[in-house]
Amino acid sequence: MTNSQPVAALTCLMAGQVPAHDRRVQRFTEADRQHYLDLLSALLVLCADRRFRRDDQGAVIRFVASVRERFDPDRTLVSDEQPSPAGFDALLREVDAMVTVPPP
Repeated sequence: MTNSQPVAALTCLMAGQVPAHDRRVQRFTEADRQHYLDLLSALLVLCADRRFRRDDQGAVIRFVASVRERFDPDRTLVSDEQPSPAGFDALLREVDAMVTVPPP
C-alpha cells in the first residue's frame, strides 16, 4: 500500500479519528485531494458490494437514508462492521489497489 497523505487521512476517518482526519485533509495538495476522492469512491463501492446484494438497490437506499437520519460524525459506514486494526488495514490496501495505477 502506498504511504500517502490521502491514505493516512482515510485511515484516520475509518478509525473514527475525525479531528486527525480533518487536520490531514487541510494539508492536502490538489493531487492529494483527487487521490483522496478516488479512495473514498472506491471505498464506498467496495463496502456496498460487501454489505449488499447486487440485485437489491432498495437495501442500499434504505441504509443510506437510515445513516443520514442518525448521522454521527464519529461513525462511518466501515465502523458499523467493527473491523480490527488489521481489518481496517486490509480494506484500505484493497481500496488503494483499486485506485493506484502502476507506472508504465
